Amino acid sequence: MKGEAFKKVELQPNSPEYQEVAKGFHKTTQYNIQKIERVQNVYLWHAFSICRYRILSKNGEAELGEKLLYHGTSATSCNSIERDRFDRSYAGKHGKPLLA
Repeated sequence: MKGEAFKKVELQPNSPEYQEVAKGFHKTTQYNIQKIERVQNVYLWHAFSICRYRILSKNGEAELGEKLLYHGTSATSCNSIERDRFDRSYAGKHGKPLLA
């Protein structure tokens, strides 16, 4: 990424990565896909890698428990999620925090 901390890369429909994501997405819904973008964020990737390594070291590959999640949101929320992170405290209808 040469000095960039964040960027989005549009996947080509004929690429294996696009096909894999589209297949997983269509297992959960039948919406038409307009485009698929890979979000590349160095800081979030490092944080994820450290957590993944910690879990892998503790539990081993068989108990890693990684899953793919397809999450719907408004277009305006995408930029915040892509740059900062997905904040579960905003879960709930219309992005309002859930009250305990």
